[in-house]
Amino acid sequence: MTEDVIDCYFLHAQPGEYLPGANTIWPVSKKFRCQFDCKLLGDLVTLSNRHAEPELLDHLFIYSGAEPLLQWHDAFGNAMLLSSSLPEARIASFANRLDLTYAKAQEQIRDRQRLIAKTR
Repeated sequence: MTEDVIDCYFLHAQPGEYLPGANTIWPVSKKFRCQFDCKLLGDLVTLSNRHAEPELLDHLFIYSGAEPLLQWHDAFGNAMLLSSSLPEARIASFANRLDLTYAKAQEQIRDRQRLIAKTR
């Protein structure tokens, strides 16, 4: 990550435990705990005008308290895993806005069924 992207994450950093466990062995990713809100998204949109997607983040995890709502390993390149606690109508709307299809996962991930969004 470049210095301006790292600065963005530090600007939006929140105190507390980093919730996801290790997801890659190499290369070691930088980890930031941030509130996922309009301010952070606005700053990432601004950064996206001069950075490619992989320069903005490697993995994205969104939590509500300790519950994972979204897990996106190797963001922009792999399936996005969404919590089955989210209403399917919201997932369908989200996938549609991203021009993606979605399907229910056939396997259990962390003992809970998830929904997967995948590219068309």
